[in-house]
Order: sequence, then C-alpha cells, then structure tokens
Amino acid sequence: MELAELLKDHLTALVGQSGVGKSSIINVLDNTIVLKTGSLSQKYGRGCHTTTKGALMHIKIDEALTGGLREVTANIIDTPGVRRFLLHDISAENLTLYFREFVPFLGKCTYGMSCSHQTEKGCAIQQAVQEEHISPLRYESWKRMSEEIRTGSWED
Repeated sequence: MELAELLKDHLTALVGQSGVGKSSIINVLDNTIVLKTGSLSQKYGRGCHTTTKGALMHIKIDEALTGGLREVTANIIDTPGVRRFLLHDISAENLTLYFREFVPFLGKCTYGMSCSHQTEKGCAIQQAVQEEHISPLRYESWKRMSEEIRTGSWED
C-alpha cells in the first residue's frame, strides 16, 4: 500500500539492474497488465535483459493495494535493465554516507570513523544490522559495493 501511495498520480521511472523485478512490480500493481519477465541467468546468476526498450504506461493500481480506493492511477516508465552502476568519485570509505540508514550510526563505533564496519568488535553499524535498524540486505549491498570500489572489480 505504501508503494501505491507513492506512485499515485505521479510519473515514475523504474530503473535498476536486469532481473530485479521492475516489470514484475508493474504486473502486480495493475493486474490487467502482463509484461514479459524473465528469470536469472543460471550461468551468471544475474538478470537477463527481458525489457528491451522503455515504455510509458498509464496504469490503474489494483484496489487491493490502495486500501479499497478505486481508480487510483499512476504513470510508470518501465526501463530496460542495466548490468551495473559505476560509482565515480566515491571512495570505499565514504560509501557509507550514501546509505542514509547508516548515517545515524557513523562515528559511534569503538574505532570511530576508522571502523571498516566489517569485522571490528564494537561496530555500531554491525550492531544496527543485528538489531534490525539496518536491513541485512542493504548491509550486504553496501559490503559488495565497497569491495568493488576497493578492488576495482567492476572494471571487467
């Protein structure tokens, strides 16, 4: 219901990596729309390009997602997926600043701003993950992105 409220009467572009569910979200929001969706590549474990061109759709959001309100509409652009986003001019040390749910915990680690938030005891971010103030999925995403920045592994 929160997503439906955010989309209501707005123009929204769904952008993200291949296989994350952009078209699937539209299929759920408006059950009269049946966009083609794919599964993850078994070889690479990532999304396959199913949507091949951007499309603007005027959708009627399913009443079950609007708390029973009828005729709730949104304009959504379904875009083709991308393989990866490159983070230019962001250091691994500063990446935490771009994860807004991390910000309240920064500097509160035993090692202050020198904490890597990976293995140190007394890490406020790791504790926030354990206490579910930070989603484990977001923390894993941050760790993966941080590693890519440190090693340059996005440069295939």
